[in-house]
Amino acid sequence: MPNRPNNTSTGWSSTFNLDHSQCFLISMGFHPSVQIKPAGQKDSCVVTRSNFKNLYWTLTQQLAQHTINGCNLRPGDLLGTGTISGPEQDSLGCLLELTWNGQKPLSLNGTTRSFLEDGDEVTFIGCCKGDGYNVGFGTCTGKILPAP
Repeated sequence: MPNRPNNTSTGWSSTFNLDHSQCFLISMGFHPSVQIKPAGQKDSCVVTRSNFKNLYWTLTQQLAQHTINGCNLRPGDLLGTGTISGPEQDSLGCLLELTWNGQKPLSLNGTTRSFLEDGDEVTFIGCCKGDGYNVGFGTCTGKILPAP
């Protein structure tokens, strides 16, 4: 199946509850991206594009781990995957990785950023892509405000 990741290269031996070889995981076609609009700037810059195929643990494995000891999971509960970093420079999952711990600032519309600053806006965008379909999830934008 084209949307199933091959995360067997991790060297870990999967136990029965982490074996996802028989599962169809539509979410593995999920393509998140992040944009930053520096304070005072008109336009945003895409700083990373990744893919759920880059997850170290698949969604099925994370769900199994979450519930294995009896932790309840109900409709509407939110699961966070953590940082999704890919192998290429433009698919690293967080600003700390992208700037090598602040040592290599990013160029964003004529300004640079090693870390987010007051007034910066961050936008997350995601969609699932498959053979003949594209399902968008909209955007989520937040603005960095000064500490009180």
